[in-house]
Amino acid sequence: MIFVVVQAADVAKSPAVERIVDDLRARADAFVFLSGGASKMPAASAEQLRTLLRALAVLVDHGLRFAVGDGGTQAGLMEAAGAVRRATRDAFPLLGVAPAPDVTTTGEPGRTPVDPNHSHVVAVHDPDWARRQGTRGWDPSQGHWGSETDAMYEIFARVARDRPSVTIVANGGAVTVDEIGRNVAQRRPMIVVAGSGRAADAVVSVLTGSPPADDGARGLVPAVEALGVARHADLFEIFPLERGPDALARVLLARLRPGG
Repeated sequence: MIFVVVQAADVAKSPAVERIVDDLRARADAFVFLSGGASKMPAASAEQLRTLLRALAVLVDHGLRFAVGDGGTQAGLMEAAGAVRRATRDAFPLLGVAPAPDVTTTGEPGRTPVDPNHSHVVAVHDPDWARRQGTRGWDPSQGHWGSETDAMYEIFARVARDRPSVTIVANGGAVTVDEIGRNVAQRRPMIVVAGSGRAADAVVSVLTGSPPADDGARGLVPAVEALGVARHADLFEIFPLERGPDALARVLLARLRPGG
């Protein structure tokens, strides 16, 4: 694993980040980004969501040269993506971008482990974010999750420039809603996993006009509406969770490879 720690203000000019961008672009013709998680879900649904990422192995079988980007930690979708990469003998690069104060490669107590099956991880320090949050009553014990989002989507935009890319949105909370807004701003297509709960189902609710099934999704609907999701409906494809990994792979191939 290539592990880089960088200040958020330096991401645009960091030689280490530039080397990662160049490496991924040399090894991949298309990009899949993951937004969300698998928390606050019934155990069976969470396992179904993790299984969905076996679609990445199908892309490998079809010979697609692709890379994956996510949050880089040993949890939820990110851990599942790492497991697929390991099972495919590291057939695709897997980049994680995470908040440096909250992650660890050495098992420090109170921090979230970086997923060991990622090929690259960029850990971001953003003291300006912490200062802004502090004025709103935030405390460091609440974690720095979301402080890495600016850097994450700057890097994702650079690796995917002029190449096909798609984001899979599944479950997730307020940070995921923010990431959906970044994808809208970058005009990136999104596959939204219906039935995965919270942020993803809030998007489904706004797009279809149907009431969300769970309280987590209901509480995020106003934030999703504020992004103007309905005005950008062309960027979203709703994908029911129960359709499974083979169907997801077909959708990804159609988006990422001419003639899919």
